[in-house]
Amino acid sequence: MIFMFILVFSRMLIQNDKQVSEFDHVLIARLEYESRLDNPSSLHKLVRYGQGADKKTLGTLDKVVHDKTGLDMYVVKTADNQYTVLYQGSKNPFSFTDNAKKDWIDNDLPIAKNISAHKKAVTPQLKSASDELNKIMRDHPRAHFDIYGHSLGSMNAQYALANVADPSRIDSAHVYEGPNVYNSLTDTQRKNLRKLNNKIHNYIDFKDIVVQGYDNSLSVVGTLHIVNSHWVNPIEMAEFAQHMWGGYQWNDDGSLATTRPDFNQMKNIIDEYRQRHPHEATSAQGKFVMDFVQTQYVGQALAADVSTLHNDMTNLKNRIDSDIFSTINDAINQMKAQLPHLSSGEIDAVITNRGLRATQLSLRFEAESEPDMARVELLREKFEDIQTHMNQATQAAMNADTTLSHAINRLTGDLSTPELPDYREEVMKQQQQLIP
Repeated sequence: MIFMFILVFSRMLIQNDKQVSEFDHVLIARLEYESRLDNPSSLHKLVRYGQGADKKTLGTLDKVVHDKTGLDMYVVKTADNQYTVLYQGSKNPFSFTDNAKKDWIDNDLPIAKNISAHKKAVTPQLKSASDELNKIMRDHPRAHFDIYGHSLGSMNAQYALANVADPSRIDSAHVYEGPNVYNSLTDTQRKNLRKLNNKIHNYIDFKDIVVQGYDNSLSVVGTLHIVNSHWVNPIEMAEFAQHMWGGYQWNDDGSLATTRPDFNQMKNIIDEYRQRHPHEATSAQGKFVMDFVQTQYVGQALAADVSTLHNDMTNLKNRIDSDIFSTINDAINQMKAQLPHLSSGEIDAVITNRGLRATQLSLRFEAESEPDMARVELLREKFEDIQTHMNQATQAAMNADTTLSHAINRLTGDLSTPELPDYREEVMKQQQQLIP
């Protein structure tokens, strides 16, 4: 089975390089909304992300782009021949500024209409985002690039990556809470994106009303990450908080809680493919297509399950640690109240000598639980690496045999029609228990 080959090959490729956490990636993406980057005095000055003592240096601001389409793009030089490109999302619609009009009237609403109609058309701002990325890459022909975008900025990044002239110089891309532009792309653009599939991380929170066009996890730009989010109370937080990463749930190590994909959707895709292409489905290419579908869904499910396990164990550990303090302190207070013939100091001395103070028990619990937490963390990293390298192995197979690539293009082309059940509805059903 090709699926087993991909899995075995993926394990052989696993590396343990330390990477920037998912939380750090969001902090970097947030920089696109920093008004200080628009100050002319900020050019060629340090750009830092995070807060307080935890601030980290990203690099120096190298270029700022504002054009007539409403495009807002920031380029940060992070090292020699290494740059980060930030695409800003939409301006606040209630600011009623000319730039807000360009974002919403000239781009957001037309794109939403095109996505709903599965129409292959984009707006001038997306085209400008593509042109500017290729221009900056031409200006720095030896450099490599990391791409970030949120909301409209996510769509700008998605489209720019679909048209990038040299995909080999894109090291990574992280896009958040943007509508899916995949259905608006040509076959050539989709083929270009497939070279970057394992490098593009596309994060969506289905509780965010801005997110749309994600009918399945294959007809998307990059690897889809469905955020296991909580509902944000708009009264307690600012407007659009859900859209502005407000529902994201973080693990202690900076990883993000995600939701497993729906396997019924996987079955529907395979059944639909067999019905549309009955002869091809029994060929080697057809088997590769079906293995490809399973690889994508299983890889995402494994990574999401381990992420959920890590999140649950972290929450359980924190709850037990909190219970230790409350239970032990309550017990000590009761002892002091019910044993009047012993002084408070005498009781404290015995408890301390026996190692039964809350702080002592908490330290023992921490030491005993640490190996289990470390194993879960290692397991999470391994499965995420397996998912990444499964994508790499699949792409290597398609690069070696163009007929496989054409078969995958046919599959995703079929999925661009609105005939399959809505993926969003199924995931929302899985998360109903999170509704307050």
